[in-house]
Amino acid sequence: MGERVSLAYDASMMMVRALESLAARLRHADNGRRWEPRSVNPVGVHAEVLRQNAGGYPGVAGLIRYAPDSGEPVAKRLALLTVARVPDVAVEPVEVFHCGVADGGPDPGCRTG
Repeated sequence: MGERVSLAYDASMMMVRALESLAARLRHADNGRRWEPRSVNPVGVHAEVLRQNAGGYPGVAGLIRYAPDSGEPVAKRLALLTVARVPDVAVEPVEVFHCGVADGGPDPGCRTG
């Protein structure tokens, strides 16, 4: 599970960079006015993420791209796991949902475990 944390980190950093880029462009667009943080809205952030996504994002998990229509990572595996009894370290997690493939091969898409 730990090796998949990098995908979450990359997605978070991609969002942070989109916000920083959008804020910088808004600040430079009008130097005469005071910065208004409410001018950053979800539509603008989404557009900035799509702009960054066009060539791929160089993250710690390698080059990452998201499908623009679904938001799913392209050629990366994403899984949701559940643990029946968290305090019991002998119980293995069970995959309940996944998208993509980890090691090549055809991508079966997203489906429940």
